[in-house]
Amino acid sequence: MEAPPIKILHVVPTYLPATRYGGPIQSVHGLCKALVGLGHEVHVYTTNANGPGDSDVPLGTPVVLDGVLVSYFPTRWPRRLYYSPAMAAQLTKAITGFDLVHIHAMFLWPGLAASRAAQRKEVPYVVSPRGMLVPELIARKSSMLKTAWLQLFDRRMLRKASAVHVTSSVEQEDIRSLGIKARRLLLIPNGIEVPDFGTEQNARQRHVLYLGRLDRKKGVDVLLQAMALLPGVPLVIGGAGEPEYMAELKSLTTRLQLDERVTFLGHLDDTTKWQEYRRASLFVLPSISENFANVVLEAMAAGCPVVVTPGVGMADTVARQECGRVVQRDPHEIAEVVRELLKQPELLVQMGILAKIAAAEFTWAKIARQYVMAYQEILPSKKVTKSRVEARNA
Repeated sequence: MEAPPIKILHVVPTYLPATRYGGPIQSVHGLCKALVGLGHEVHVYTTNANGPGDSDVPLGTPVVLDGVLVSYFPTRWPRRLYYSPAMAAQLTKAITGFDLVHIHAMFLWPGLAASRAAQRKEVPYVVSPRGMLVPELIARKSSMLKTAWLQLFDRRMLRKASAVHVTSSVEQEDIRSLGIKARRLLLIPNGIEVPDFGTEQNARQRHVLYLGRLDRKKGVDVLLQAMALLPGVPLVIGGAGEPEYMAELKSLTTRLQLDERVTFLGHLDDTTKWQEYRRASLFVLPSISENFANVVLEAMAAGCPVVVTPGVGMADTVARQECGRVVQRDPHEIAEVVRELLKQPELLVQMGILAKIAAAEFTWAKIARQYVMAYQEILPSKKVTKSRVEARNA
């Protein structure tokens, strides 16, 4: 007999249309949309924060996005923690009406508030750190504050969770290295929704592509240094970041005498993004750490071979499926691998075919079914408890 639908609440600090916050927003919405497609009732509690301003969205009243019921709440100081008393009040009022709560992100107030509400009302919950539990990154940025927050709040949140979700073996090892104990670890990758390219043929050009948020951990500076060792090879950089860091990258580009070969495209909409994946010969991501790396999966889905560093969550898949190369985060090693691959156009075509085949296993419909199986194992029974039925009807 097919299991009954689950009523799921996802709690995330930011959500669409605040795309500036990168891949996690797209991943969470992709999951929520796919869960709706499988017949489950999905709600999202989030804030209206969007960089220094706010998204133009209704507050407190659910908005339907692809079948997902999204409730936005205003933030108050300290805004950087996404503190929202209005969200806290709604969590207290409504949390018993859900079968399960899924919390995304760490070191931020919404996750802490949701976990405490779930613990008080004995509602099972899952936590997805979304790449925020990386020892090297914690040490590099706000080390004292994050260490204190982890000790005071988030270790308990993770320990009390019904399960902690990771998207890759890289993220799993990061969590273990921090000594975090979890009742259960769920390893489920992110999914992807690929546009229908139809019969359109793409002509790949002899250039390297980087696409994603411009952040120090991504290694764009390392990639620029590698490009300085590859005379005549163009680099296209898509994405945006903090103005100060973008200025540093452009200054480095000038110092390396790469101005004529490096193109900064800025933030890309979805249509342009996929066009760039389909134009490039190679996609390169020399990141320090990525819990998964949606951009790598997107490049693969578009048939673009990839070069990644070992800290990228998709590195195991790239190596196993032979759709690219895994290389150390060193400009000379990156340059050598890119040089050798660009000399072998037939190999690049073969890698592109293998990349598309591998990416086909990551459709959101397939990935969402893995989540549902995990949720059902966590729930105390296949049926919704009587107290929650009463809470829903109240």
